[in-house]
Amino acid sequence: MEELTTEPQPPLAATRLRSVRLNVKDGISRKRAGFRRVSNRCMIAWIAALCFTIMMMTSISSVSSWSHTRQRTSGGGIASWLQAVKTHVRSLAALGQASSSITKPPLYPPGFQLSNLNNFTFVINNDVCGNDPVDIVMVVTSDTRRPSWRAKTRAALPSSVLAEVRVRRVFLLAELAPPDNISQEYDQRVAALQAENHEYEDLVVGNFRDAYRNLTFKHLMGLHWATAYCPQARFIAKMDHDIVVDVFQLTRRLAALPAGVADSNTAIGTVYGGTKPIREPPTTKWYVSKEEYPEDSFPDYMSGWLYLITPDAAAKIVVAGNKQPFFWVDDAFVTGVLRHREGLDINMIDYERLWMFTENDQRFSAFTMEMTCVYECAAEVQASVSHCNMMIGPVGDNSVLLRLFYQHTLYCHRHGCTLRSPQPHACAHHSWGSKRVNMPRDEEDLGDVTS
Repeated sequence: MEELTTEPQPPLAATRLRSVRLNVKDGISRKRAGFRRVSNRCMIAWIAALCFTIMMMTSISSVSSWSHTRQRTSGGGIASWLQAVKTHVRSLAALGQASSSITKPPLYPPGFQLSNLNNFTFVINNDVCGNDPVDIVMVVTSDTRRPSWRAKTRAALPSSVLAEVRVRRVFLLAELAPPDNISQEYDQRVAALQAENHEYEDLVVGNFRDAYRNLTFKHLMGLHWATAYCPQARFIAKMDHDIVVDVFQLTRRLAALPAGVADSNTAIGTVYGGTKPIREPPTTKWYVSKEEYPEDSFPDYMSGWLYLITPDAAAKIVVAGNKQPFFWVDDAFVTGVLRHREGLDINMIDYERLWMFTENDQRFSAFTMEMTCVYECAAEVQASVSHCNMMIGPVGDNSVLLRLFYQHTLYCHRHGCTLRSPQPHACAHHSWGSKRVNMPRDEEDLGDVTS
């Protein structure tokens, strides 16, 4: 019988030890492989996130600009890639697409001088501009006692719609004069004002009394607020609350101005020249005494209904207001007397110089003083397909006209409207006295056409 032979067997302990070592080695190898897989996944996720960021940034810039950046940095790896991103962000900031370094004072700074108010403060203040790019900031003088009118204005032209064309808006108010004995009605008005501010956050209230002869304070407060809390705005639009403006047409026209026409130290509006103060009778609302204003005429000034001014020019006017004696006729004083007495180098451009329109030997301005013109531009049949050359005009206290005009301008903004031809006769230059007796004033005046 053949004899069976076997190799010598190692001891049992040695066998177990070698098995343990192999298991440990195999475990370490598996952990390393798993770690590499996790690392690779993290790297892939990080690169994917970075790619997404770059793609988002690319979407807010021009294709040619971003392509040029990539061509310059495509061969430099991750470090060059990140540097390209930083360069792109800086270029966007320089173009006004991003504003991350705007410095502003606190909303409620210590008392300071505003005209002849030595301890002016904000009773209510809001920052509606933030760090966003802004083309126009509207500062609207408003009667503190008329929250319903502001509500109708917001409903007709919401702040969300204004933001689409890089426009912001605040309403300029003042404190209500308290009665001799604090009444329930006064408490309700103050509470309503606070409630309005909490809901809309678009009020700016100064610590002076709301009165007709304090409009100069509101005017200067609005210019100061805009330069301090919306310094990135290209233009400040100072306007009264009973004036409407086609902001969509206005922003397009401003964007189309040639470089250098209104880049700095400029005001655009309706320029009044040679206007005289009203001396008779002394009982009239607009009477100006010799003691208040000794000169026989005012310097050229902008109509306070609505004018545009660059922030640098507005800041000069606010400073000038702290040097000259107070005068209550606000539009003549702010853009006329202050500018003239302080020798401010501000370029005054009339709307007609920029945007006069001629048709059938008649001239049509971007500015009208006739409510009939506003109505015919917004309510005629052609309002669904065309817009007037006129952009700015009065509505008085006619809330229907306010709503009709802003609905018309928004419709044309959304759907596109051509320039109307012929222009309404009521909009012709110097068409004084164009009246319309059947113009609706209240919602019920529109009637029910189904009855």
